[in-house]
Amino acid sequence: MQDDISYSLFAFVAASIEDVTAAALDADILIARGLIVKKLKERYPDIAIIEIPISGVEIVATIQAALLQAGKQPIALITALNILYSVTKESICKAISEAKYSAVIRRKEKEKSMQLDKILTNAYEGIVVIDASGKISILNTVAQNILGISSSEVIGKSAYSVLPRSIFNSVLQENKEYFSELISFNNHQFYVNKVVMKFRNDMVGNIINLKEVSETKQIEFEIRGKLHTRGHLAKYHFIDIIGNSPAILTSIEIAKDYANVTSNVLICGNTGTGKELFAQSIHNTSRRRNGPFVAVNCAALSKSLLESELFGYVEGAFTGAIKTGKKDY
Repeated sequence: MQDDISYSLFAFVAASIEDVTAAALDADILIARGLIVKKLKERYPDIAIIEIPISGVEIVATIQAALLQAGKQPIALITALNILYSVTKESICKAISEAKYSAVIRRKEKEKSMQLDKILTNAYEGIVVIDASGKISILNTVAQNILGISSSEVIGKSAYSVLPRSIFNSVLQENKEYFSELISFNNHQFYVNKVVMKFRNDMVGNIINLKEVSETKQIEFEIRGKLHTRGHLAKYHFIDIIGNSPAILTSIEIAKDYANVTSNVLICGNTGTGKELFAQSIHNTSRRRNGPFVAVNCAALSKSLLESELFGYVEGAFTGAIKTGKKDY
């Protein structure tokens, strides 16, 4: 594993667990030895603790030190949870190396956890994750609002006892996946998707997505509107047509009347007389003002081709012939 993380190592002297300072407990990894390791794990189960191992060199060094003190007297080697007389540099280095490796793993796990939390929090659909035992493990904010329940009340509880059985019973009991299943709940309609999570062919849980139909339609409408109007926008209105002559004023009034109908409108005039201005103005005054305005350069198409492309032709009359004509036009 690439070691691209900087580390800070602090040493604390603690004869008992009460001597462990708050600064030490704030560290990502603790390195310790002996009975204090056991006490730390019991009191702080969520803190990662690396235990300094005992090496053969340390055992020999401890025995030699005892022989020097006891002389010819018999000695007994008694340890309390791997406490020995001396600690070698190798044991400390090994513990530090293991702590660095653990720190990298924990940091990556925290990053993934933060990413998952952001995804769940900012998702536009309700997400419910159910583990292999049928208990709810994740319930994002949108799902809480849809179901009217709080995650703190249902995490770890059986999904069968929390989710409305009349609606979700078939979805929960069957081990198959669902896509865009329509359900009704609290006078609202929702699309339900269920994905089965598997590990080595064993089912380990389900992910249920909830999306309100009305919101889906609104998003689709907005996206379609943006896609259609991108490059197909009528920017001129009748107020942009400049002229005071009786002919131009009469034409504007007639065009306004035609803007109120849904029939096709044919605008005739010589080049440069403002047919495009009238066409866009009629569009922006009509009931289709919120839709796209598509301009086609008819002069670039032959008469027969223009007629075929706009109004269609007999299917199969030639290669690629279709009855509907060009929908883009």
